[in-house]
Amino acid sequence: MKLGVLKIGVDVAAVVDKQSLEQQYPKLFQGVGKLNSKQVSLHINPEVKPVAQPLRRIPFNLRGAVEAKFTLVTDHKPLEVIYGPHSKPCARIERWVLRLQPYDFKVKHIPGKRNIADPLSRLLGETAQQEKHHHGSDEYVRFVAVSATPKALTTREVEEASATDPELIEVRKAITNGRFENCKAYAAVANELCVVGYLVLRGTRIVLPHSLHARALTLAHEGHLGIVGTKQHLRTKVWWPGMDRAAEKHCKECHGCQIVSRPDPPELLRPTPLPDGPMDLA
Repeated sequence: MKLGVLKIGVDVAAVVDKQSLEQQYPKLFQGVGKLNSKQVSLHINPEVKPVAQPLRRIPFNLRGAVEAKFTLVTDHKPLEVIYGPHSKPCARIERWVLRLQPYDFKVKHIPGKRNIADPLSRLLGETAQQEKHHHGSDEYVRFVAVSATPKALTTREVEEASATDPELIEVRKAITNGRFENCKAYAAVANELCVVGYLVLRGTRIVLPHSLHARALTLAHEGHLGIVGTKQHLRTKVWWPGMDRAAEKHCKECHGCQIVSRPDPPELLRPTPLPDGPMDLA
């Protein structure tokens, strides 16, 4: 089974290969109405949701009636990576990935001229009205931001510090224009970053401004759990470049940890060999 998806200007079109479905599942289309052709055409909302919406608006249940894998064919090549098994998207895109988890499918890229959904782009009228966009993605990102805030801090406090942090100001600009020349430490995780208000998120973790680094390290090191425990506490909520090195340095400089920690064992004594006779070099 194949589902073809195409992003077209103000609308997104999707079609399903009905003929192959009827051959494999003869009773699949019972109760869905009379179809004039062998394709099901859908006109849906854009905003880079060409995969999530067609799967939800097809007039039959892909999860119940078709208990098999299907191939989603698209001319938008980045979707192969976004919906791949090793994807690490930002929080806004992760919401779409989570919504598609009930479906068993793989994404295949083909050129736009070979996409079976492409002819639908000629059928769009000039007076097509856009539907009102739901801001579910933004709401999910805000929820992630609140959940990722350490309990001893407030989201407002982190946002106020982020608004005036010079480094995060450059990061927000880089996320908008895609240029990370002024913040190269963030370039490796650029695909995982997103912005909500003045907050910067990496996946489901808040990128802390520099003024809150020391406070976060102190909070994570409560209980003197050592280097590994401190890193684990930090990684569940926050992130910034060089966070692991900062945690190691903080633990090594902790006076309480130095008192209770086991000192390094002394080196074994190495006695100087005695000469065997007169005039021998020792």
